[in-house]
Amino acid sequence: ARGLEVPGFPNWVDEFLFGHQMKLHPFYYEMEDVGFIINREKQKELVKLYDDKVAESQAELDKLAGWHVNTNAHGQVAVLVYNQLKYPQRKGCSEDVLVALMANTKKQTPEMRRTLELVLWVRRLKLAKVKIGRRPDFDGRMRTVFTICGTETGRSSTKIQKPPVRPEKMGCEFHTLTKHGDIGTEVREMFEADNGYIIVETDMSQ
Repeated sequence: ARGLEVPGFPNWVDEFLFGHQMKLHPFYYEMEDVGFIINREKQKELVKLYDDKVAESQAELDKLAGWHVNTNAHGQVAVLVYNQLKYPQRKGCSEDVLVALMANTKKQTPEMRRTLELVLWVRRLKLAKVKIGRRPDFDGRMRTVFTICGTETGRSSTKIQKPPVRPEKMGCEFHTLTKHGDIGTEVREMFEADNGYIIVETDMSQ
């Protein structure tokens, strides 16, 4: 690593790697160890809320399609989008592809557009429900696993606990808990501070 030259940062190994990044280990380890208290009743309430949201949107989608569409089954979505609705053939049915189809198809009817919107909406609701319903650790606290070099830019990331860290999947990906938009923002309501502490939100501007 010391043989690698970074323009403008002659001492990057000592300053960044040893002076900053390596020092993050005990900091993140302590956060992993502590975790959050979870209000289980609130968690159950939120899971029920998202069950109802999924059911309502799925019913509207199925009515438009004329059959039950599993939005997580890309084969079924492809049949709906390309065979039934006659959208121009693209590769796959990812969110980017469906958004592009809605934006660039001239012969699209309001019903066609609404169908694609619902496919995306149901997918997002299901994902939010999974995150809300994550299982806490054995002591009832919700924890995460930090990856110090989890991104290409050097930022950290988080993931759930799973073997060999735990015998089964537990915990939550804290960095994916959204605070913006219409889906999943309620998830933060189930986290509680320990006695004598408060939970605060900070960002670079603050």
